[in-house]
Amino acid sequence: EQQTQDWDFKELVSGDGMTRTGKSTVAFQMAFYQDETFADNWKERIIFDGEKLIETAYKVGKGKVLVYDEAREGLDSKKQMEKYTKNLLDFFSQCGNLNQMIHIVLPEFFELPKTVAITQSIYLINCYARNGFTRGYFDFFNRKDKKYLYVKGTKFLDYTSQRPTFKGTFVNWLPFDRVEYEKIKTATLIEASRKEDYEALKDISDT
Repeated sequence: EQQTQDWDFKELVSGDGMTRTGKSTVAFQMAFYQDETFADNWKERIIFDGEKLIETAYKVGKGKVLVYDEAREGLDSKKQMEKYTKNLLDFFSQCGNLNQMIHIVLPEFFELPKTVAITQSIYLINCYARNGFTRGYFDFFNRKDKKYLYVKGTKFLDYTSQRPTFKGTFVNWLPFDRVEYEKIKTATLIEASRKEDYEALKDISDT
C-alpha cells in the first residue's frame, strides 16, 4: 500500500558479523512474502553483482522486490567495502522513483555509512546462531532501535549493545530450488573474484 503512495523501502539483513547464519534465507523468505512474482523470477531478482543493481532495478520495473546478496568474504577489504557502499548509494539516488522493496544482505552492518545504516534503511534483521551453532534466530530492529544500535555498537561491532524491537525465528526453507541457487551463486562469485584479482594486479602494475 505504501508503495502506491510513492515510497520505496530498503531493508537490511545482517548475520551478526559472521557467515552462514541464514541471512540470505531470511531475505528470500521475506521477498517471497512481499511479492508473489518473486519465486518465478528469482534468477533476475537476486543480484550478486552490485554493478548490475541499477540495471536490474530498471529491467524488472516499478513496485517489485529485489534481493541484493553480495555479502561475501571478499568484502572484508576496505576497497571492496567502499565499492559495495558506492553501488548502494548510486542505487538509492537513481532508483527511488521505482518504488521497489530491496532486501540488502549485509557483510557487516556497522561498516555501513550513516546515510545507509540510519537514514536510508527502514529496519534491520540480524540473524545469529544460538550457542554458536544453532541457526534460525534473529533480532529485529525498527528504524529507531536500528539507529541506537549503530550509534552504541559501532566501536566494538556489538550487536547486543541495543535491545531489539523483538526477537524471532525462521526455518531453513527457500521459495525456489536451493541446489540451483547455490550453483548460480558460486559461479557468479568465482567470476567476481577473478575480476577482483585482475583489478588488484592492474593496480599493482600501475604503481
